[in-house]
Amino acid sequence: MNEHIKNYCEEYIENESSPQFALLLKGAWGCGKTYFIQKTIEKYTDKTKNIKQKEIMYLSLFGVSQISEIDELVFQKLHPILSSKHFKFFSKVFRTLLKSRFNIELEQNEKNTIIFKTKKLIFEIKKLIIVDDIERCMLNPLQIFGYFSEYLYKFGIKIIFIGNEDDILERDETLKYEYLKIKEKTIGIDFSIKPERESAIDSFLKELSLDARFSYIKNICIDIMTNLKCNNLRIIRQCLYNLKILFDSLEEEAISNHSEHIERIFINLFIQKI
Repeated sequence: MNEHIKNYCEEYIENESSPQFALLLKGAWGCGKTYFIQKTIEKYTDKTKNIKQKEIMYLSLFGVSQISEIDELVFQKLHPILSSKHFKFFSKVFRTLLKSRFNIELEQNEKNTIIFKTKKLIFEIKKLIIVDDIERCMLNPLQIFGYFSEYLYKFGIKIIFIGNEDDILERDETLKYEYLKIKEKTIGIDFSIKPERESAIDSFLKELSLDARFSYIKNICIDIMTNLKCNNLRIIRQCLYNLKILFDSLEEEAISNHSEHIERIFINLFIQKI
C-alpha cells in the first residue's frame, strides 16, 4: 500500500545530490508513520554504500517546549555517553576536549547541561535527520522548520519530518496560516501514510514471540479491526503486548484448550476500551 512512498524515500535518502527540500510523512495518530520509517531505514547498515546506519539521526520532538531542548536532543544523539548523568561532573573537561577536537562551541545552561551550539559537527557525520512527532511538541511550525532549515539549506542534510498534519491544521487560524506558509518553503513533497495492518501485525507477533504458536492471532486481529473500523496500529501493538502478559500468567491447560477464545474476547474488549 505504501510501497511507492517507500521507493521515493529510499531514492531521496540514497541520492548523492542535495535536494534542498525536506519530506513530510503525515497521517493520523497510530497509523504507522514511525513504524513505516523504521522499516524503511532498517536496510541501512554500517556496510551499505550510499548511506550508513550511523549517518542517520532520529529525533522525537514529543514534549519539547523550547529550542534549547532540541539542542540537547541533538547532543544526546551525538554523544550518548557524555550526556549521561554519570559524566555531568566532568562536563567542563569534556567541553574543553570537544572544543579542541571538533572546533565547536559549547556552553552550560542553568541546569548544568551541555548544550550543542553549532551544526557543523552534524554536517560532518550525519546525512539524514528524521524528525518525528512535530505536532506533539509545544513549538510552533515556524520554530521547528526554522531550526532545521540550516541543516537543510546550508549543509545539505536530508530531513524527513513525521507528524499528524490534521492536528496542526485544526488549531487556531494563525498557526494554520504560519504552518502552510513555512511548509511551502520547506517541504518538497508530502505523503499520507496508510495503515499496513498485515505486515505490521506480522512484525508485532514476531517481536513478541507470538508468531510461532499463535499464528491465527493475525486473522483474529484483522477481523476485529475491520468490524470495529480500527486502523490504529499502535493500539494493536499495545493489545498484543498485554495479551502476551495474560498468556504468561495462565496455566498451560487453559491456553491449550481456550487460547483462541481468550484472544478473540481480549482483543475485542481491548480495542473497544480504547
